[in-house]
Amino acid sequence: INELFGNPLRNHDLRMIIAENYVEDQNGKVVWGLESGLAPALAMYGGFVVVDESLDILETIELPDDYYVATYLPNKEKMVKTNGSEGIKIRENNSEFKNEADLNDAVMKVDHAIAHKKWEILRGDLVPALKKKDFHNASKAMKKLAKMYYRNWLPIRYGKNILDDIIFFTENGLMSGVSSMGPAVFLFGRQEDIQKMGRYIEKNKLCDGGCMYGKAGNKLTIRKGKKEKQYTIKDEYG
Repeated sequence: INELFGNPLRNHDLRMIIAENYVEDQNGKVVWGLESGLAPALAMYGGFVVVDESLDILETIELPDDYYVATYLPNKEKMVKTNGSEGIKIRENNSEFKNEADLNDAVMKVDHAIAHKKWEILRGDLVPALKKKDFHNASKAMKKLAKMYYRNWLPIRYGKNILDDIIFFTENGLMSGVSSMGPAVFLFGRQEDIQKMGRYIEKNKLCDGGCMYGKAGNKLTIRKGKKEKQYTIKDEYG
């Protein structure tokens, strides 16, 4: 629509419109969603992006071609066995969180409480390491962030296996975390490390279906067992 009218809105304006009008379905009701602003920022600029609470972009780092990303959906049966609940729902026996809204509020409170420490690690360790292409220290910084942030809510929502897996990936030289509030897990690192870890994920049945991976370009590979299929995204879409 913006392009049809001669692009009167800048990328920044479009990101603000998306964020301020973001809603989700919550038990059949439309509620304001938890919008970080990262998805539209990444779609528009690519690479590694740091966004603050006001959704302003603080850092954009272009990443080398040999850096790959992988993502997968965790095995639901392992989540059920770990937290004793129904699939990926919040624990029914946890009196503190009765629904998604309660958990989202708790996550935001945790996020605000540790914001200063997160900022120190992000700007002092992670961003400088990525700019220097120092992946060893980047993964160490990501491990600190994962332990600090995820431990307060990820095991409650999905069981502790996912957190254990994320820490394992960071200990093996990769950046890892969950997409937004999960449960999709992402890994980021050099091509050979991502492919090696992809085989580990499938061998140990950590995922439902195949593990998807590709570089920050225009190709996506879906791997399932020994079979791989590659999809090419048209250049005009990034």
